[in-house]
Amino acid sequence: MKLIKNICLLGASIALLTGCNSDLMDLTPYDSIASGNMWTTENLADMGVTGIYNVLRSENVAGDLHKFDSYGVSADYRDGNYSLLRGNATTGDGQFSGYWKINYEGISRCNDAITNLPKAPLSLEKLSRLTAESKFMRAFFYYRLNMMYKGVPIYLEPAELDELVKGRNTEAEVWAQVISDLTEAIDTPDLPDKYPAGDASYGRVTKGAAYAYIGWAHLTRAYEESANKDSELKAAVDAFNNVKGYDLVKNFKSMFDGSNKNSQEGIFELQMSMSDANGAWYKTQLHRWIGCSELWGWDEILPNNMLMNEYMKEGQIATTGRYDSRLY
Repeated sequence: MKLIKNICLLGASIALLTGCNSDLMDLTPYDSIASGNMWTTENLADMGVTGIYNVLRSENVAGDLHKFDSYGVSADYRDGNYSLLRGNATTGDGQFSGYWKINYEGISRCNDAITNLPKAPLSLEKLSRLTAESKFMRAFFYYRLNMMYKGVPIYLEPAELDELVKGRNTEAEVWAQVISDLTEAIDTPDLPDKYPAGDASYGRVTKGAAYAYIGWAHLTRAYEESANKDSELKAAVDAFNNVKGYDLVKNFKSMFDGSNKNSQEGIFELQMSMSDANGAWYKTQLHRWIGCSELWGWDEILPNNMLMNEYMKEGQIATTGRYDSRLY
């Protein structure tokens, strides 16, 4: 009996060992697209680039206004975990690790697209445009990281987890990469200057958006590299002068009542539909983040003084019909 039991155990062990042989296993998932097959058709290539834009819907991207524009004036915020304002932030704070994670996820998707789009069966015009969009988006994510951390590791090719060990690049090196990617996008003939409102591609990257971000990058450098301030300011002005075909709406208040979606002010806008779940979620969240207290708002979060003074200077503040010592 003992002999039979030992034979059975040996047989089971052999079956387990041979079952783990990778040559005998189908490693291709049935419910998703494997990375090796991602860039084999035009439709999949479109999906791959759309996946870059999808990162914009993250709270750490779309919801930044209520987090970072309020620091220094909202120390009375009581209900949230604003550890920076409370003076007990650590290097592992989720507010910053989440910001780091989502922007590098965007960069990873961009690098994947830039490297693999040439493998897809695309026309030269479409390949050129999608590559330019991906380079703009990579610059966008590095722009955000550099504004926050003043220098981060630069990755320009797909990398596995164990390869993400680069040291920190300098702030100047990151700005140079941002401007390089944006310049290459602008130099792409197949990237349009602008999409008209109502166009199916509205919300995608354009030359106008790329010029705007180049201007902001140079403007930031002008005030951080005082030795080159004049040349950086000139470069910023030159870039902003190339943002053409846009204009301010006459009634600033109408920008918030839904009547000016995709207006002539919009240079690079996150597109959402109130008919889908994500759009409806953001509608309620944006009310909470930046709405007035009468509409379920977080009224302890205030705009910083610089932003408020800019609105006051332009005479753009609209009254809410309610007096309070704080600006809503």
